[in-house]
Amino acid sequence: MPVGEEAFDFHIHTRASDGFLPPPEVVGRASKAGLHGISITDHDTIDAYCEVDAAVDAAPRALRLLPGVEISARLAEREVHILGYFPSGFSDSFAAYIDQVLEWRRRRIADGIVRLRERGIDITWKDCELVASGRVVSKSHMARVLMAKRYVARAHRAHAVFLSEGTVPLPQPIAEDVVSTIRAEGGIGVWAHPSVRDVVEHLPRLAQAGIDGVEVYLPRRRPAHRSEIARRAQAAGLLLTGGSDWHGGEGTPDLGDFRLRREQASEFLARVGWT
Repeated sequence: MPVGEEAFDFHIHTRASDGFLPPPEVVGRASKAGLHGISITDHDTIDAYCEVDAAVDAAPRALRLLPGVEISARLAEREVHILGYFPSGFSDSFAAYIDQVLEWRRRRIADGIVRLRERGIDITWKDCELVASGRVVSKSHMARVLMAKRYVARAHRAHAVFLSEGTVPLPQPIAEDVVSTIRAEGGIGVWAHPSVRDVVEHLPRLAQAGIDGVEVYLPRRRPAHRSEIARRAQAAGLLLTGGSDWHGGEGTPDLGDFRLRREQASEFLARVGWT
């Protein structure tokens, strides 16, 4: 990317959900990396936004912050994620809705822990809560506990062997309802990291529900898949955007290695008022 060209990342996680770094440090790293605008999109919580104002003001380079969240939902009896972006900030009613979503999450994770214990797996809610840094307890935190207790050597094995949908129930919110709520609250709904197959099978359903866009540009997406998803999204009149889905952690790419260019998401940027 040429020096000085604007760069963005609209999918970033912090310790408020299952990322590894506190929100202020994430903001500082994004600024130092030369990103011009980001969105923190933690899972089922907007708690990070209680901590970042001072960090944005103190950033070594000017950085725009688009309020966002990633909501876990079910679509055709599988888990999907819907990103909600709020250029004017979060309303009190939306904050209350997200608190309800978070409570639903806590119940399903607790159900998953009970099911594992019934199988003789030594894992407790307290174990997972100690790994988590905020109010969100996730399957990622469960995986870290299972690794620490040597049930598996790698997180992906924990998800494959212990954390299937048969153990941890699907999210309670229905994807179409999530999309409708985001729109009703003045937000922009974007389908996070769908596969080509997902788009072929379910994009018309979400488009009918009022989804605004699709996350097309990802670090590891094959060019052919990216082109196909972009083509289908544009044919449906939807916005294109992208993000790294960055969580941090040892051995992972640095924040800023992925860079969304303005021309890749020009209509999305216009929609949020970043002209």
